[in-house]
Amino acid sequence: MKARIKFFKLSDNNDIHEEVKQVHREYLESRLAQEVLQKANIFQSIKKISNNMLTLLEHNHSTVLQLIMSNPKIQDELLNKIYFGHLNLVVLEQTDNVEKAEQLLALIKQTLIDVDTDLTKVMQIHGVFIYRIYLMLPNKNLPNDEVDTFTKYFDALKFFPDNLFDQSMRGRVTLDMEVAPSTKLGISRHGTRSKMLCDGNSHLRAIDRFFINQNSSFYSVAVKAGMPVVSGLSSHTKSFLLGALTYGCFTNDELLEYVFVCAAFLIAGGNHSFHEVMSVARYAGIPYKDGSYAECIPTVFKDICEDSHLNHQFPEAFESIKLSFNRHEGSRLCA
Repeated sequence: MKARIKFFKLSDNNDIHEEVKQVHREYLESRLAQEVLQKANIFQSIKKISNNMLTLLEHNHSTVLQLIMSNPKIQDELLNKIYFGHLNLVVLEQTDNVEKAEQLLALIKQTLIDVDTDLTKVMQIHGVFIYRIYLMLPNKNLPNDEVDTFTKYFDALKFFPDNLFDQSMRGRVTLDMEVAPSTKLGISRHGTRSKMLCDGNSHLRAIDRFFINQNSSFYSVAVKAGMPVVSGLSSHTKSFLLGALTYGCFTNDELLEYVFVCAAFLIAGGNHSFHEVMSVARYAGIPYKDGSYAECIPTVFKDICEDSHLNHQFPEAFESIKLSFNRHEGSRLCA
């Protein structure tokens, strides 16, 4: 039996108003995420970090092959259909482990190279690379990089508190029920709104597996800001940011764009809300203010929204609140 999670106690008209706002914003975030995934080739930050990852893969070819063969989680997280953004690799029954690893590595590289590829697959590779592969590479240097990426990785770790994903901070609770994969994209729980969104490949979604403890501080902040919640502060966002700050070589504008795409990937997969992503990204200097979208929408996407009239459909997402980066505008995050 499917659990129905109520996010507000409907005791008065104000609570009803807040729930209506919540329903609207779940749909808003889902629509924006859907639009992002359909515009993969406009985001230069994705191409830039993917190219740097390709360089690291080339410089560590034999090590990466060994990792793919020895760590089953790498193959599982890239190929298992329960994951949003999984790769499609057809392997013959008689294929040995070495050949399968070589085929998977070739597919990883081709996916990162292809500018017209499915953005969800690119982002899944980005997540697995930083979490499962990068730290095991013997050669972590990039050409023309004055500071080795390993040093920058540990510098980036300092942005995030050690207890950021503790239960008391995150407020995540696991539902005691079996969950089936879903083709639904986004985080809209409203039946009619959900049907207005596109479907994707079948995958497991965090929105079906977790809920947020209403007594947690994270829940209180999100509700006060009128922002949707799914599964609490996003540890995936921390991983993406560690990769971005380590070998992304981004300017501030590029970092903002990359984090926005990460948010779209996690929202579309039904795994996190905008607030859950940006509350983590804020530790790395992203100018997020609770309850506001505009400061975190990159210019290149605002132009797309103008053409598609999304800014007219969701004007509250594009209302600017004066806020600035914690770093100098345009400064490079890669020495």
